[in-house]
Amino acid sequence: TLVPCGGGAAPVTGGDSGCAQQHMDRSWINTRLFGKAHLDGVNEFMKFVSERFGEDAEILCPCRRCLNRIRTHKGQAEDHLYIYGMASTYSRWIYHGESLDAETY
Repeated sequence: TLVPCGGGAAPVTGGDSGCAQQHMDRSWINTRLFGKAHLDGVNEFMKFVSERFGEDAEILCPCRRCLNRIRTHKGQAEDHLYIYGMASTYSRWIYHGESLDAETY
């Protein structure tokens, strides 16, 4: 679940006004693949990414197989997250628009 952050946040990438720092529940990262928590978590993560990157943007794939080493289209990264799951060590999403000082949950 996305929770808006406090005041003083920078605008999101792309010039839209809004909160660049949002807290997301990361408990889904270690849940059973294809379970409701996992599916909902991937969906929320991809919403988070889509708010920060253009429609045709390539992103680093954070799945357990690619480990943020391979750049791919958002749709393929989403497929990988559903199939392989998120890398369990990727708790601060700095490659996907989250600031270094954001709190993680």
